Amino acid sequence: MWLSESAKETKRLRQRLERRWKSKGNKNDYVEYRRACRAANNEIITARSNFYKDRITEAAGDPRRRWSVIRDILHLTEVKAYHTPDDCRKLADAFSTFFVDKIRKTKELIKARRSVHDSIPLQHDKPAANSNLPLDELQPPSIDEVFKSITNMSGKSSPIDSIPTSIIKSCADVFAPLIAHLAKLSFAEVKFPTRYKTASITPLLKKKESDPQVTANYRPVSNLHTISKIRRYWSDYLCHVFDHTLKILLILTVFSHRTGVHIPQRRHC
Repeated sequence: MWLSESAKETKRLRQRLERRWKSKGNKNDYVEYRRACRAANNEIITARSNFYKDRITEAAGDPRRRWSVIRDILHLTEVKAYHTPDDCRKLADAFSTFFVDKIRKTKELIKARRSVHDSIPLQHDKPAANSNLPLDELQPPSIDEVFKSITNMSGKSSPIDSIPTSIIKSCADVFAPLIAHLAKLSFAEVKFPTRYKTASITPLLKKKESDPQVTANYRPVSNLHTISKIRRYWSDYLCHVFDHTLKILLILTVFSHRTGVHIPQRRHC
């Protein structure tokens, strides 16, 4: 296994901190968890780099073996399967049916869990972190909070972005008031712009040895609009004040929004 002992230890620490943050919802625990995430990612990247470097170094004396190692690292030795247009169409329909059914079941689960509570949706919430009063009002993020989210987010752009992320980050002082105003309207009208609920979905096998013909062996990876990614920070903020049950409902709701897009729609849906 190429994962080093230090990388394994940082992963275990990350998992412990994640469980502690999710169980308590404390902001300081979240900061520690995010710091552990960055440390674990760096250790994993370093371990993978050292593993590949060692493989190439060991084969340095044999050009043929070295070339074989390089091809293996670049995944050039894998046999690629090419499908006919009809097969691609059938595969797309199969993914559509599977993911739409998954979303429908998720929505039914949310509805069933909500029915367990009484008519007041926030009556079971814990008091806010700096208040002894129960949570009965949610304030939209401020311009400063949105500005901080923009400057801290990754510079990668989504293929469905109208504006490159690099421009948004370089002009954060211009976009922060606009996005904050969008958030304010969203909170006031209890709506989120339909355009930013869409995503580009890529099905990936959960395990390399899984049967690629079984749709249940895939997990949907969604590539959101950059502005939708900023919304994720608002969801994290809400998670600090929601109790465990409502936190699950929020995660499931976001999941249904993120996976219920860019899938061919059927008339019965």
